[in-house]
Amino acid sequence: MKAENKAKKIARKISLITISTVCIYEGSKYIHNKIAKMQKNVNQNIRLYYLMNRWTQNLQNGKSIAEWLKTRGYNNVAIYGMGIVSETLISELSEGGINVLYGIDQNPNKAYLPGNLQVCYPDENFPDADIVMVTIISAYPALKAALNNKLACPIVSLEDIVYNL
Repeated sequence: MKAENKAKKIARKISLITISTVCIYEGSKYIHNKIAKMQKNVNQNIRLYYLMNRWTQNLQNGKSIAEWLKTRGYNNVAIYGMGIVSETLISELSEGGINVLYGIDQNPNKAYLPGNLQVCYPDENFPDADIVMVTIISAYPALKAALNNKLACPIVSLEDIVYNL
Protein backbone atom coordinates (compact mmCIF):
# COMPACT_ATOMS: atom_id res chain seq x y z
CA MET A 1 0.00 0.00 0.00
CA LYS A 2 2.75 2.39 0.88
CA ALA A 3 4.35 1.95 -2.52
CA GLU A 4 0.98 2.49 -4.19
CA ASN A 5 0.33 5.73 -2.23
CA LYS A 6 3.83 6.93 -2.97
CA ALA A 7 3.31 6.28 -6.69
CA LYS A 8 0.01 8.21 -6.61
CA LYS A 9 1.70 11.16 -4.89
CA ILE A 10 4.47 11.16 -7.48
CA ALA A 11 1.91 10.95 -10.31
CA ARG A 12 -0.01 13.92 -8.84
CA LYS A 13 3.18 15.95 -8.54
CA ILE A 14 4.10 15.12 -12.13
CA SER A 15 0.60 16.12 -13.23
CA LEU A 16 0.84 19.42 -11.33
CA ILE A 17 4.28 20.12 -12.77
CA THR A 18 3.03 19.34 -16.28
CA ILE A 19 -0.05 21.53 -15.86
CA SER A 20 2.09 24.34 -14.40
CA THR A 21 4.57 24.08 -17.26
CA VAL A 22 1.79 24.24 -19.86
CA CYS A 23 0.21 27.23 -18.09
CA ILE A 24 3.54 29.04 -17.91
CA TYR A 25 4.24 28.28 -21.57
CA GLU A 26 0.79 29.43 -22.73
CA GLY A 27 0.96 32.50 -20.51
CA SER A 28 4.37 33.47 -21.83
CA LYS A 29 3.12 33.02 -25.42
CA TYR A 30 0.19 35.29 -24.64
CA ILE A 31 2.45 37.91 -23.06
CA HIS A 32 4.91 37.67 -25.95
CA ASN A 33 2.09 38.24 -28.47
CA LYS A 34 0.77 41.20 -26.47
CA ILE A 35 4.24 42.75 -26.30
CA ALA A 36 4.79 42.19 -30.04
CA LYS A 37 1.46 43.88 -30.81
CA MET A 38 2.30 46.79 -28.51
CA GLN A 39 5.72 47.15 -30.14
CA LYS A 40 4.10 47.24 -33.58
CA ASN A 41 1.77 50.02 -32.39
CA VAL A 42 4.70 51.93 -30.89
CA ASN A 43 6.64 51.65 -34.16
CA GLN A 44 3.63 52.84 -36.15
CA ASN A 45 3.15 55.80 -33.82
CA ILE A 46 6.84 56.73 -34.06
CA ARG A 47 6.60 56.59 -37.85
CA LEU A 48 3.48 58.76 -37.72
CA TYR A 49 5.20 61.22 -35.38
CA TYR A 50 8.11 61.63 -37.81
CA LEU A 51 5.68 62.05 -40.71
CA MET A 52 3.76 64.80 -38.95
CA ASN A 53 7.01 66.48 -37.88
CA ARG A 54 8.33 66.49 -41.46
CA TRP A 55 4.98 67.76 -42.73
CA THR A 56 5.18 70.66 -40.29
CA GLN A 57 8.76 71.42 -41.36
CA ASN A 58 7.66 71.41 -45.00
CA LEU A 59 4.88 73.89 -44.25
CA GLN A 60 7.30 76.11 -42.34
CA ASN A 61 9.55 76.06 -45.42
CA GLY A 62 6.67 77.00 -47.74
CA LYS A 63 6.19 73.52 -49.21
CA SER A 64 2.59 72.34 -49.25
CA ILE A 65 0.91 69.15 -50.34
CA ALA A 66 -1.76 71.23 -52.09
CA GLU A 67 0.88 72.90 -54.27
CA TRP A 68 2.48 69.52 -55.00
CA LEU A 69 -0.90 68.27 -56.20
CA LYS A 70 -1.67 71.38 -58.25
CA THR A 71 1.66 71.32 -60.09
CA ARG A 72 0.87 67.76 -61.18
CA GLY A 73 -2.68 68.58 -62.27
CA TYR A 74 -4.41 66.80 -59.38
CA ASN A 75 -7.30 69.02 -58.33
CA ASN A 76 -9.88 66.40 -57.22
CA VAL A 77 -8.64 63.94 -54.63
CA ALA A 78 -9.94 61.05 -52.57
CA ILE A 79 -8.43 60.15 -49.21
CA TYR A 80 -8.11 56.60 -47.88
CA GLY A 81 -8.08 56.51 -44.09
CA MET A 82 -10.30 58.98 -42.29
CA GLY A 83 -8.50 59.34 -38.97
CA ILE A 84 -6.67 62.24 -37.39
CA VAL A 85 -4.11 62.47 -40.21
CA SER A 86 -6.87 62.93 -42.75
CA GLU A 87 -8.32 65.73 -40.62
CA THR A 88 -5.08 67.68 -41.03
CA LEU A 89 -4.77 66.73 -44.70
CA ILE A 90 -8.33 67.78 -45.56
CA SER A 91 -7.76 71.11 -43.85
CA GLU A 92 -4.54 71.79 -45.78
CA LEU A 93 -6.00 70.69 -49.10
CA SER A 94 -9.19 72.73 -48.68
CA GLU A 95 -7.22 75.84 -47.74
CA GLY A 96 -4.97 75.23 -50.76
CA GLY A 97 -7.83 75.04 -53.26
CA ILE A 98 -7.87 71.26 -53.71
CA ASN A 99 -11.27 69.56 -53.87
CA VAL A 100 -11.58 66.56 -51.56
CA LEU A 101 -14.26 64.48 -53.29
CA TYR A 102 -14.70 61.68 -50.76
CA GLY A 103 -13.03 59.53 -48.16
CA ILE A 104 -12.55 55.78 -47.97
CA ASP A 105 -12.54 53.98 -44.62
CA GLN A 106 -13.36 50.54 -43.21
CA ASN A 107 -15.32 52.19 -40.40
CA PRO A 108 -17.08 55.15 -42.01
CA ASN A 109 -19.32 55.60 -38.99
CA LYS A 110 -16.29 56.22 -36.77
CA ALA A 111 -14.38 58.25 -39.35
CA TYR A 112 -13.58 61.92 -39.05
CA LEU A 113 -16.23 63.61 -41.18
CA PRO A 114 -15.73 67.26 -42.02
CA GLY A 115 -18.91 68.90 -43.23
CA ASN A 116 -20.83 66.50 -45.43
CA LEU A 117 -17.90 64.62 -46.95
CA GLN A 118 -19.00 61.28 -48.33
CA VAL A 119 -17.10 58.30 -46.88
CA CYS A 120 -17.16 55.00 -48.78
CA TYR A 121 -16.37 51.48 -47.64
CA PRO A 122 -13.29 50.02 -49.40
CA ASP A 123 -15.40 47.43 -51.23
CA GLU A 124 -17.76 50.03 -52.77
CA ASN A 125 -17.42 51.54 -56.22
CA PHE A 126 -15.84 54.96 -56.03
CA PRO A 127 -16.50 58.11 -58.04
CA ASP A 128 -13.67 59.22 -60.33
CA ALA A 129 -10.85 61.19 -58.73
CA ASP A 130 -7.58 62.55 -60.08
CA ILE A 131 -5.61 60.79 -57.33
CA VAL A 132 -6.16 58.78 -54.14
CA MET A 133 -3.99 59.68 -51.16
CA VAL A 134 -3.50 56.94 -48.55
CA THR A 135 -3.02 58.22 -45.00
CA ILE A 136 -2.67 54.77 -43.39
CA ILE A 137 1.08 54.58 -43.89
CA SER A 138 1.62 51.16 -42.32
CA ALA A 139 -0.86 49.49 -44.70
CA TYR A 140 -0.05 51.43 -47.87
CA PRO A 141 1.36 48.56 -50.01
CA ALA A 142 -1.65 46.30 -49.38
CA LEU A 143 -4.15 49.12 -49.83
CA LYS A 144 -2.51 50.26 -53.05
CA ALA A 145 -2.65 46.72 -54.45
CA ALA A 146 -6.34 46.43 -53.57
CA LEU A 147 -7.19 49.85 -55.01
CA ASN A 148 -5.20 49.30 -58.22
CA ASN A 149 -7.81 46.72 -59.19
CA LYS A 150 -10.63 49.24 -58.75
CA LEU A 151 -9.26 52.60 -59.84
CA ALA A 152 -7.49 53.98 -62.90
CA CYS A 153 -6.04 57.03 -61.11
CA PRO A 154 -2.70 57.14 -59.26
CA ILE A 155 -2.69 55.88 -55.67
CA VAL A 156 -0.03 57.52 -53.53
CA SER A 157 1.12 57.37 -49.95
CA LEU A 158 0.89 60.58 -47.99
CA GLU A 159 4.21 59.57 -46.46
CA ASP A 160 5.90 59.47 -49.89
CA ILE A 161 4.57 62.91 -50.75
CA VAL A 162 5.59 64.47 -47.45
CA TYR A 163 9.13 63.10 -47.61
CA ASN A 164 9.57 64.12 -51.28
CA LEU A 165 8.30 67.72 -51.20
